Amino acid sequence: MENNDRRKEILIAASQLIEEKGLSNTSTNDIVKYLGIARGTLYHYFNSKDEIIDALSHEMTENLLDNARKISKDKNIPVGERFWKTINSLNANTCLGGELLNHIHLEENLKLNYKIESVMLREIPKILFEIINEGIDEGIFSSKNPLVSLEMMVSYVISVIDSDSLNLSETEREKRLIILVENMEILLGCERGFLINYLK
Repeated sequence: MENNDRRKEILIAASQLIEEKGLSNTSTNDIVKYLGIARGTLYHYFNSKDEIIDALSHEMTENLLDNARKISKDKNIPVGERFWKTINSLNANTCLGGELLNHIHLEENLKLNYKIESVMLREIPKILFEIINEGIDEGIFSSKNPLVSLEMMVSYVISVIDSDSLNLSETEREKRLIILVENMEILLGCERGFLINYLK
């Protein structure tokens, strides 16, 4: 079996076991037994369970971003709708499942969480920037600094709306999201209600 195929096989097995048994109940020994491979084979690709979790998190992030890029380039979808479809495609809950996601957000995994958030903060504004630029060409938006505006939006979503740090209720999250979108309309220079209408 090719190196990349074996590595992928280990990651798929790990994600399936994590979803079935939970992260704390899944060991490298479980993965070895599940695949019927020698322990040395697993350690040829990964030095520890933490390395496997890191690789799964990286793969999850890349899959989310690749999917978002694909949607953002679909010229058959109007700009406003495409903007929200691209954002919605970045919902990590639909990717590898809640168990891994919960693990990433644990306090002891702050470094891993920070790495993922840094990639998202760097890449998501670039993906959305292409849509906004197209909207500028069409006269929908008139922002002088769309990339900076998008960085502000993504940063706020990551640190406030998607974060558990403020202990927000679902209602409070929704209120903040609406306020954010209203301000994004101002920053991006579009007609009031343009983005909100697509949100409803």
